[in-house]
Amino acid sequence: MRQYKPLIFFLLRFIGSYVLFILIYNWYLNHFLPHGLPDPFTKFCAELASKGFNIIGFESSTIHIPGENYMRLIVNGKVGSIVNEGCNAISILIIFVAFILAFYTTFKQTL
Repeated sequence: MRQYKPLIFFLLRFIGSYVLFILIYNWYLNHFLPHGLPDPFTKFCAELASKGFNIIGFESSTIHIPGENYMRLIVNGKVGSIVNEGCNAISILIIFVAFILAFYTTFKQTL
């Protein structure tokens, strides 16, 4: 059993931090999604994509239709994409941070 102690601590740290961050993120999302609003990070990602398209020469903008919890990305007058909660990479960052915390030994070794 002692030989599995590092593995058990790794799994407990990863699962614990992942569950904690997902609960916090879901609490955050529940302030916007039930009311038909996109969260600010999703709105930011849509606007950033629109600015990127404008820089490379495409006419683009974003719109939000009341009651929808996502943003529409308009490119050259047509809906090019729908930017929803999953497009802002927060879920991926949560997994990344959970792994960093799971592998953590000392600050110097982690860096």
